[in-house]
Amino acid sequence: MRNSKRTSSFSLFPNSISAVYIYGTILRFLMLTIGLYMDNYCSTTYTDIDYNVFTDASKFGSEFINETYLYHITRKDHRHNFSIWFLTIYQNFNSNSSRLFGLLSFLPQVTSITAIGIAFGKDLCFAAFCQTFAFVAFNKVCTAQAIYLYYANLFENMVQVIKNQSINQTISNNFQRNKIQ
Repeated sequence: MRNSKRTSSFSLFPNSISAVYIYGTILRFLMLTIGLYMDNYCSTTYTDIDYNVFTDASKFGSEFINETYLYHITRKDHRHNFSIWFLTIYQNFNSNSSRLFGLLSFLPQVTSITAIGIAFGKDLCFAAFCQTFAFVAFNKVCTAQAIYLYYANLFENMVQVIKNQSINQTISNNFQRNKIQ
């Protein structure tokens, strides 16, 4: 008989996939319990809110999905665009190849974001800044407002650099002081 350890399918600290499932189930149970409580004891019921949210979303249907999610995949904007793809989009605006180009233009963006995540994953602030920079730089449509995406992570990185420099300066000052004595 082989002497192998038997692994249990249940552990106190589950892996990430089972944790999401477990916590999602618990959250759904809590929401159901809160909904039943609100239905019995509150003037505005959970089912009223739930009904209004889902009927509004279903009323707009595919228009809602197209405007919120799918629009950015098929978007063609050749004006007010500071993107590296500007000239290609402008020259092929009404051609048949523009749809294929629209999908292929996401490859450098996805590739660079994935590579940056793998390369700099241990330094979260720097990785977030680099990924944001790559996302905006390789985006098909880059307007003047996109500069704010750079500033969002740049400030956090500047604070981190200043903090690290002050720590390094304090260490070197203490080292110099101890060396003189």
